[in-house]
Amino acid sequence: MATTAELKAKALPCPECKMRGRGGALRIGQRRFDCSLCNRFSQRVMRRVFARLREAHPEEYERTLIAVEIDLYQPEIDAFVEAHPLARSIS
Repeated sequence: MATTAELKAKALPCPECKMRGRGGALRIGQRRFDCSLCNRFSQRVMRRVFARLREAHPEEYERTLIAVEIDLYQPEIDAFVEAHPLARSIS
């Protein structure tokens, strides 16, 4: 198996970025806001990382997941209510 340093040094260019003339030498996933391939790739990477962490450390994964959900819940609800004034009566 390759070391972390070897994997970081390996070029993984994005063909969509390269085709558009956006510096295809960049690592795939770095232009996820501009490039659909980079976006899909980075989402798949994160899902796989989460799955591997969940397998390796299930208790820590569950604690972290619940903590993040609690941290994000109220700001998301506040933003929704702000964008949808009718939602104020049900929140």
